[in-house]
Amino acid sequence: MPRAEPGTPKWLANKMKAKGLQKLKWYCQMCEKQCRDENGFKCHRLSETHQRQMQIFCQDANKFMDEYSSMFEKEFMRLMKTKYCRARILANTVYTNMISDKTHIHMNATVWVTLTDFVLYLGKTGKCKIEQTERGWYLEYIDREKIEREKAFNKKKKIEYSYEEMKEKKINQVIEEAKKTGQFIQSEYTGIEKKNDDKIIISSVKPTNTNPSTIGHNDHVPKSNIFLDILKKNKIKNTNDQLKSENIKKEEKLSKDKTQNKKRPISSLELLIMENEEKKKLKNLLPNLNKNIKDNNSKTEHTHSIAKQVNERDEKGGKNKKREKDEKSEDYEKGGKDEKSEDYDTWITKNIIVKIVDKNHKYYKSKGVIISISSTEKNKCEIKIKNTTKYTLAYQNQIQTVIPQIGRMVLILKGRYKGLKGKIKKISEDEDYAVVSVLHKNSDEIIAEKGMPFDDISKFQEE
Repeated sequence: MPRAEPGTPKWLANKMKAKGLQKLKWYCQMCEKQCRDENGFKCHRLSETHQRQMQIFCQDANKFMDEYSSMFEKEFMRLMKTKYCRARILANTVYTNMISDKTHIHMNATVWVTLTDFVLYLGKTGKCKIEQTERGWYLEYIDREKIEREKAFNKKKKIEYSYEEMKEKKINQVIEEAKKTGQFIQSEYTGIEKKNDDKIIISSVKPTNTNPSTIGHNDHVPKSNIFLDILKKNKIKNTNDQLKSENIKKEEKLSKDKTQNKKRPISSLELLIMENEEKKKLKNLLPNLNKNIKDNNSKTEHTHSIAKQVNERDEKGGKNKKREKDEKSEDYEKGGKDEKSEDYDTWITKNIIVKIVDKNHKYYKSKGVIISISSTEKNKCEIKIKNTTKYTLAYQNQIQTVIPQIGRMVLILKGRYKGLKGKIKKISEDEDYAVVSVLHKNSDEIIAEKGMPFDDISKFQEE
């Protein structure tokens, strides 16, 4: 029966059946084909493809066997190195872990017939420590890289140690030779022997006399210090160099002065020509200067006139502003005389719309209507938040009034017209006040038009 073509249902069915491990004895390594039963394996062996592969194998059997053996060994040792590096484990468990991969190299294709042969081979080559027990062969991985590293380290140590030993031996040999010839003098501690009047001189030159008793008063010892002599010589050289450089500079200056003095003097004719040229330049400059002076004078006069006009306007405007301010203050003073100072400070009233300004408040920046005022604390009120069913408490310093647009109604909260309604005529945001036309209590007649700060008026909700 011909083989199923790839992609066909038969091919898919065969693939699904071939999933997972099957019997290893029905696997052909040369063709890399797994058969499901003995009959299938027999048919495969009789097929042309297998026969062709076997002919290739027969041409150089050792080559193929060695390749498969090395591949099998590498895979086995990889598992030992990575997974079972520091463990003593059964060889069979490693083998079962290895053959769990479907595409592994089978032992049938290797030089080793059984697993015991392979384990013995690992023991002989020194790749693993092997031990036979009742349960089977146990393996323990030998890390060759680690051993080589230790060997290299030990070699280095030996070389360093041997070098130090050689040094010591040489020194000892020199000492022994010196002792034999009598040149070696062992150092001994001796105190300083000197008379009361003698001075101790320390110098870098060794004395000729080796006897320590005569070092203090020996005539051959130089009384001068070598280092001081060298310093003196250097100083003398430096001073000589400085003197030379100064002399050279002086000579150069003298030569320059001489050259300057040698210049030709200016004749009288040349002086006259130069004077005439200067006069011509001055004549050309004079008319331009006169023009500039005239222009500047005209400009200054114009600026003075403008400044006067501006000052007059400012004075008039200032007087008008003062009058308005005085009127405002009079109105508030009149209103404040009738009421107590505490009542005047508190402006919160029912039904006015306010905005919560305190950042620490729960409903910061939200607007609401004052529903009630606390009986105990006049600065405390209950607010219903706009467009919600929520209520909150707030103090007067936590809220501010809401100013509507021009033409809308407001409630006056402070001053002479407290409690009356009004209509906004003008709003000046820079100075925080609005011009309000105050209405009569019972009618819509305008009583007065007054400028009031934003804190004294607020938008309200009609009952």
